[in-house]
Amino acid sequence: MSMIKRKITALLLMASVIFSVMFVFCNVVSFAESTDDGSDYSGEHFLILNEAETETLTDDQTTALYNEMEEAYKETGYSIYIIITDVVGMDTGYESYMSEISSYFTDKNKILLFISIKDGEHVVCIDSYDSDKNGASYFLDSERLRKIKENIIPDLSAGNFYDACHKCIEGISYYSTKDPKFDSVFFKWYTHLIVALVIALIFVFVQVGNMGGKITVGSRTYINDNDSKIIGSFDRYTHTTRRVVHHERSSGGGGGGGGHSSSGGSSF
Repeated sequence: MSMIKRKITALLLMASVIFSVMFVFCNVVSFAESTDDGSDYSGEHFLILNEAETETLTDDQTTALYNEMEEAYKETGYSIYIIITDVVGMDTGYESYMSEISSYFTDKNKILLFISIKDGEHVVCIDSYDSDKNGASYFLDSERLRKIKENIIPDLSAGNFYDACHKCIEGISYYSTKDPKFDSVFFKWYTHLIVALVIALIFVFVQVGNMGGKITVGSRTYINDNDSKIIGSFDRYTHTTRRVVHHERSSGGGGGGGGHSSSGGSSF
């Protein structure tokens, strides 16, 4: 029994080591894109366009957001534009309005936070645009933009526009250095723990099974070669196996152009 305990302890230790290695690997590997494109910072890579007649941001809050957007641009290389309006809303073409505004800015990587407080048509939407592979629309894909949007909706509903914009900028900075492929459940720490425990249990069961007694009977134990014989036989139809080969059809490829991701619009 002491031998079994020692083997179980060793296997559990092995599983913990496997878990630790997997956990460290998946948390240290990230893909942070360089933000140095050879040009000096000009202060023209962020803007707050507040068209709403109702006061949504104080002067101090606007200044604070500009400072945060500046820091985010230096860290990520992503230009951030915040539009707050009461001109268009959910039912009056906000998507076309966002597309029109985005065309005014020629930044390589840009994020648009659109907030409408038009009466009865409140809507928030976040879009990302890029002209390079693995740019803003890759790191800030639709799923990540949706998470940021859902995180700021409670603040918008409460009228806390500064907090909403602040959290959006934080979310942009956070996701800009983490490759979306690691959002998969297979890279979560609890998945690694479960896998490690399963591996440990398999080893334990295999070792315990090998410690059992050997089987001493076989097919000849209950058969007499002199007296045993086949007394009858029959055929039973079970199934037919059919192989179907599918021929793939080629489809036309898409063209080039910049990338674009969107959170989609949501009311608040």
